[in-house]
Amino acid sequence: IMVYRGYRLFSELPMKNKFFGIRTDDLKKCVINSSVSYLFRSESDLYFNGMQSILFAAGIIGLCLLFCIYSLLFMGNSILGKSLILLLLLLSCMSQVYLSYLMVICTAIPAFNKFILFDCYEKNRLLYKKRLSKWW
Repeated sequence: IMVYRGYRLFSELPMKNKFFGIRTDDLKKCVINSSVSYLFRSESDLYFNGMQSILFAAGIIGLCLLFCIYSLLFMGNSILGKSLILLLLLLSCMSQVYLSYLMVICTAIPAFNKFILFDCYEKNRLLYKKRLSKWW
C-alpha cells in the first residue's frame, strides 16, 4: 500500500506541482483533501519511497534532472560504479533513500571512479603509450 499511495497522491496534485514539486506543508493539506486520505494514518504520515520523495520535492523536472545526472555517471563508469547506481535506483523504488547516507555512498563512489580514477588511468595509459613509442 505504501508504494501505491504515493503515486496515487501524486496523480491528484495540480499540474504546476507535478512539474515543479510541492512544499511539505502543502503536501499535508493535499493528503487531507485527497481521495486516498484513508491510506494515511494522519496528515503527518508522509513516508514515501525515494522516487516518490523526489517527485513530491522537485517534481517531474527534478526527477528528469536527477536521471540525467545518474545516466552521465553511469556511462563510461566501471562495473562497480554501474552496479552502485543500479542498486540506488532499485532501492529508490522500494524505500526512502533520498538524501540518505546510502545515496551519498552510491553517488560518491561512481563519481570518484569516473572523474578521478578514470582520469588518472587515461593519463597513465597515454604516458605509457608515449614511452613505448620511444622504444619502438
